[in-house]
Amino acid sequence: MAETLSHFDAWMSQCIDQGELEALTLLRHWGESPPEFCTADAKACEALCLLDLDHLAVSLEEILRRVGRSVPLNEQFQQAKLEEWLERGRLNRVQGIGTIPKKEPHKKRRSKS
Repeated sequence: MAETLSHFDAWMSQCIDQGELEALTLLRHWGESPPEFCTADAKACEALCLLDLDHLAVSLEEILRRVGRSVPLNEQFQQAKLEEWLERGRLNRVQGIGTIPKKEPHKKRRSKS
């Protein structure tokens, strides 16, 4: 889990719940056909985006729809709220917000001859 946390800046690292950190770590190392990730936590959704795993996100509303159920849900369980969180997470990924910048290998300078 420490390796997963190393992708995030200090603020983002503190915002992710231990259980969701464990789930994110499992998803990162799953291999072929990882399961979907259902959460009602905004920061967990943002973290999913920062790890480039946002395609695995699913709302409780969507899961219930798939099995033919429709019940009133609080906002954090609805598809519209998930989409809002994913949009913010994707924007953060593009802008580098919440992540540790990747270090590029040093290039050797060519000597002028």
